Amino acid sequence: PIVITYNAAISACEKCLMWNSTLSLFRDMQLRKATPNLVTYNAAIDVCEQCRRWDHALALLARLHGGSIVPDVITHVAAAGACEVGGRAEQLLDLLAETRLRWQGLL
Repeated sequence: PIVITYNAAISACEKCLMWNSTLSLFRDMQLRKATPNLVTYNAAIDVCEQCRRWDHALALLARLHGGSIVPDVITHVAAAGACEVGGRAEQLLDLLAETRLRWQGLL
């Protein structure tokens, strides 16, 4: 139940393009031992994309890859979009190559 509450708050921040508040809620969630789920990550990465915070989007994606949650196409599209709107062509190409390998089951 607490994860759902956090996800709702993060979603509200996402709609208002409040990336800093989104990341604060994400950190607070972890401090309270509420484990973020894929919905949490996707919403946080999406707001980072919309606000051109590619660095935070990639940091969240890296954290997700290091855990037990498997990112989906929404996760990768949002992270790739963050790189694109941030003008980070090299990071975008790296991410696309990594995504391709993951989806082919080679990583």
